[in-house]
Amino acid sequence: MGLKGTKLTVVPFYRMIEMFPPPTNMDSILMDGDDDYQAIISLDQGKKYDLYWATKIKTSHGGKKPDWMNPLALVVPNSSNPPDVERFLPANIKNLRYAQWKNYYKPVTVVLQKSARKVQAGFEAFVNDCLYCHSLKGIGGNKGGDLTTKFQLALKSGQKRFVKAFGIKHYREGKYASMGEFAHSKKAQKIAEFLSIFSKN
Repeated sequence: MGLKGTKLTVVPFYRMIEMFPPPTNMDSILMDGDDDYQAIISLDQGKKYDLYWATKIKTSHGGKKPDWMNPLALVVPNSSNPPDVERFLPANIKNLRYAQWKNYYKPVTVVLQKSARKVQAGFEAFVNDCLYCHSLKGIGGNKGGDLTTKFQLALKSGQKRFVKAFGIKHYREGKYASMGEFAHSKKAQKIAEFLSIFSKN
């Protein structure tokens, strides 16, 4: 992301877990961003990918940081070969709280169970790359709002408009350009098909 030379002061993911043990049955951490973002990481993922928390971020030679790049931030070492998804890049975190993975996604998965498997790919793309900014059924971040209220996704024309808008919003230079690293037009179409089932419910 053009941040070569940036120095981070970090704390191991599990150091914080050891200091503040999770309640029984809680298996994940919910991260609320300062700008209405929201992401979730399971405790198992924290261990598997050797995650860290960045408590200080300093760019090289006094360079300017992107607006979104402030602590507290989740850090994934390149050596851990993490999933290439937006969910693993939360920053500007203002609040951490324990959650239960299954229950967090339940408002979405209940509806998903009634639909064809063809939307599974769209579901996975949405929860990994979109839910951070776009809420659905009361979960996720609110920075970008609920997409099912902004597009008539039950209609093919609405899906087409969504895919076009997705490209304009996330591939332009500037604040939202990083999403281009995770999603493309074919994935956007899968997301539109997944969200269409919520436009019908």
